[in-house]
Amino acid sequence: MRNTFKLFIVILFLLPLSSTMGLADTLDDSFETCRSSDSINCDGVCTRNNAGEILLTDNNAPTDATNNTSKRDSCNEKPDKYKIRFYKVGLCTSSPLATSGTTNPTGAGQGCYNFFDKSDETSDTGGTAIILSTNSDGTVTADASLLAGVTDLTNGSYGYGYAILSNMLEVQHTESFSANVIGNADTSGKVCWTINKTTSFSGKTSNIRGNATVVSTDENIANRTMKCGSAVDSDLAFVKEIIDDMAEDPDNDPFSSGNTSYESFSDNNNTDLGGTVAAKLLQSDNLTIATSANNAYRIFYGINFSSPVIIDDDTTKFEMSFNVSGAVSVDFASDGSNNLTVQKVGADPFQIKVTAE
Repeated sequence: MRNTFKLFIVILFLLPLSSTMGLADTLDDSFETCRSSDSINCDGVCTRNNAGEILLTDNNAPTDATNNTSKRDSCNEKPDKYKIRFYKVGLCTSSPLATSGTTNPTGAGQGCYNFFDKSDETSDTGGTAIILSTNSDGTVTADASLLAGVTDLTNGSYGYGYAILSNMLEVQHTESFSANVIGNADTSGKVCWTINKTTSFSGKTSNIRGNATVVSTDENIANRTMKCGSAVDSDLAFVKEIIDDMAEDPDNDPFSSGNTSYESFSDNNNTDLGGTVAAKLLQSDNLTIATSANNAYRIFYGINFSSPVIIDDDTTKFEMSFNVSGAVSVDFASDGSNNLTVQKVGADPFQIKVTAE
């Protein structure tokens, strides 16, 4: 995705591959337009055939679903499962987004009503993990609710909402193609599935929140995050992506903890989020703004509602809904001999919407 909102944008870290025995790598060349363009034809879903497989062209490239002349280096699809670990969620009467200082408070001083609060649990296994699953009819269901046990809502007119969640996002996904694709350790087939690997948004592998298992998909074919074959095997697992930096160009720009203002987020599916959004990286105390990739453990996700959420004595319904359309990015490269490889699966933006009636 190439949206203004940089919450979970996936950046491709692709090394140029040498051609073999003078054979032109036309597959790699076909990706160049989308690598250097913000065209709408380089975002969103890819073309599929009648069998539901991602359709590959004669030179093994996927194409944009609305313009099959645009060769795509990634496809933004709906994941089978998306796991998010929440630590704190609430509504606020004034903005909880810190524009200065070293903390991002969400307490009474910001007029916040926190209907879910496990912010005192600061480990990676703290909070509550919710798995969002895509059903066959395209709907999404959650295996747990952040509203469990909430019986009374504090009356008020709330112009803002927020969530504090782990910056380690997890996706489980299976994808099918019209021709063979190469995956982890050069496995090959028309079906590819995620395996237990951890990557980072920056592409770096060291000084990432103390995690020693982060891999770069450029360095070794064994680090690719999907395995391919004729059918899914027992290695199917959640793949993890750590959002360790929010700089525009993590390779060359200084570390950035994120936005200090709310911005429009136009996703690929024209979802009405009901407002503008912002994101910042926090430390593991769920409060202090991160200063480096090594102490970035949480994401603050803020919403400035277009119209306030009103809670009063007549309110009978309060919902938090999630949209994961396009929330998995399947990222491609060439092996240097015109064979399509699945390099990485990235966790792209999910969307939160709050409604009250």
